[in-house]
Parts: sequence; structure tokens; C-alpha cells
Amino acid sequence: MQPKGPIVRKHSHNKIFGGVLGLPEALSPSPSFPLFLQNKPVLLFNARSCIKLVLDQIKPKRIWLPSYLTNDILVGINQKITKMFYPVGFSLEISNDNFINLIDHDDLFFFIDYFGFPFEKEILEEVKSRNCLLFRDCTQALFHNWKTDSCDYYIFAPRKFLGIPDGGILYCKDELIFNQSDFYRPHTDTMYKLFCSTLLRREFDIYGGDRKWFEFYQQGEAELIAGNQLMSDLSILLLKHAFDYEEIKRKRRLNYRILNKKLSKFAVFPDMDENVVPIGYPITLDNRDKVRRVLFKKKIYPPIHWDIQNIVPNNFIESHHLSQRIMTLPCDQRYNEDDMNFIADTFLGIINH
Repeated sequence: MQPKGPIVRKHSHNKIFGGVLGLPEALSPSPSFPLFLQNKPVLLFNARSCIKLVLDQIKPKRIWLPSYLTNDILVGINQKITKMFYPVGFSLEISNDNFINLIDHDDLFFFIDYFGFPFEKEILEEVKSRNCLLFRDCTQALFHNWKTDSCDYYIFAPRKFLGIPDGGILYCKDELIFNQSDFYRPHTDTMYKLFCSTLLRREFDIYGGDRKWFEFYQQGEAELIAGNQLMSDLSILLLKHAFDYEEIKRKRRLNYRILNKKLSKFAVFPDMDENVVPIGYPITLDNRDKVRRVLFKKKIYPPIHWDIQNIVPNNFIESHHLSQRIMTLPCDQRYNEDDMNFIADTFLGIINH
């Protein structure tokens, strides 16, 4: 328990950059619910459970998947469903659209808004002409306006953007009929670990100290299975009353632009549309692993989105090439202009050494 009185923050040079987000320091509720909470979505414990729920309901014979994706998506797919991969290039664009003619009307086409940037509109229109079902993965695009397009299913993962212990959100344009008795509350032990992770990370960001939060995070993550667990009441409460979403969007966009002024030649997305709210600042470089190790020593922790070895067939060469070179610099709402300049200058210092 921290002593009462004014918050005395640790010195900025003791910060670490990246990693799990902590609980908000203070409640800053928005005047209205964000789009991802409107129209009575299905609120589950994690995003992979949303995928499993849809697939268990509609039972497609085939699902089309991008050749650049996280294994978390695959764990929610029943082994009886045939997985078909389509090519994603080094710049996260569709590198060859010949596959579209192979899509059948009863297939499910799954696609990702990478890092908050929308999927290629022209490709999506071509896919829609095949009359298949469309599943939009917005786990990296929390603020995507799902009301403006015509996909069948959407998933969101607010804990990638916000300091909440759990949560996955599912939207279905045509209502699926769920048996409410199949759903159950989160396991207490798992919730305890995830809550401790976000609570202790909050305390660490304010006061410093040890990194016990990371141990709880790893333990909790290991227990995040794809199932019918509901989102915790705590996470629902926080989503509805704890965050100033407009300020979060503003800060993420601002921080992205600050990094981009110095690092655009490394950026996967050097141009940012006005509607994009980024999850991070993805860059590519040939000696990524060496640079990343030095960044760790400087307390900068860029994650890799994603390692696809042994997940995606090796003939998708561009996707594997990207996977070996990409990492994501943090630019979330915890950080300010000085922080972004520190990250950019540290990165450039390593590169130019």
C-alpha cells in the first residue's frame, strides 16, 4: 500500500518503455461509450475466445487466413476447418490477389487491420464479390468504426490499448444465437494474476521498484485459453468509466508522428491517415535482433508482431522475411514528447554506432 499524499514520481530516466499497460492512475471517463462498446457486443475474456465462438457457430469448411498473423488466431480454429493462407507482403499489403478467384461463397475470409491501419479497401471489395463471410480482426485497431463497413464479424482486444486485466469484444452483424448457460465467469486464480499484473505495473510506472508485475503477467497469459469465459466485471467497469478515449487517441497519434519525424525511413507505415489510431510504431531493419538486445539494455522493450516460424508455410517468403525484421516501438498514451524523442534518438544512436 502506497502512503497517502501527493504522488511523487520516479525520475524519467528510470522509466521503462513498453510492456503490459497498468491500471489507469486516475479515472477519466469519456462523455459517451466508444464504438467498440455500443450496440450490445458479446464481451468475452479474450479475443481468441471470440474467434472460437464464431467458428463453432457457423462451422465453415474453409477459413482464409493472412500469411502474416499471430498464433493466437490459430488456437481458436477447430482442426476440422481447412486453413487456407493468402499472401501478405513485406509492407503488409496483399502481394498477389490470384487467390480471390478460389474463394467460395460458404468460406470465411479472415483479415487483419495491422497496427491500426485499415486493410486494403480494393482487395476487400473483390473478396466481398465472392459472397463469402467476412471476419475483421480489429485487435490492433481498437477505434475502427465498424458501423461504416459491411463485414459479418468483428473482434476487438481493448487490453492491447488500455490498462485492463482481460477482455475480448465480438460484434456480429447478424445475431448469432448463443446458449447463455454455456458461458461462465472467469477463473478466480487467473483473474488474480492478471489483476496483479495491471495493478503492480501501475505502481511501477508511478513509483518504480521491482518488476513483479511481469511475473504475474506471464502466469496469467499462460492461462488465457480460448473458451466461453465472460469478460470480468472489473474490466467492464473500467472500460465504461475509467478512460478518456479521445485523449488516448490524440496521444497515440501525436507520439506516432513524433517518432515518424526521425524514423520514417524504417517505418512499415510512413504515412498515417487521420482515422488511424496506432497500437505502436512498427519498423523493419536487417539486424533487428542485435538492435533489440541493445534497446533492452536502455529499458526500451519493442515487441515482435509476430514470429510466424512453424505457423505459416515457408513458401510465403515475404511474410517470413518481414517476421525476421520487424519490431514495434511503443508510442502509447503513457508517454510524452520527451519520451518519444528519447526512444527515437536511442534507436538512431544504436543504428549509427
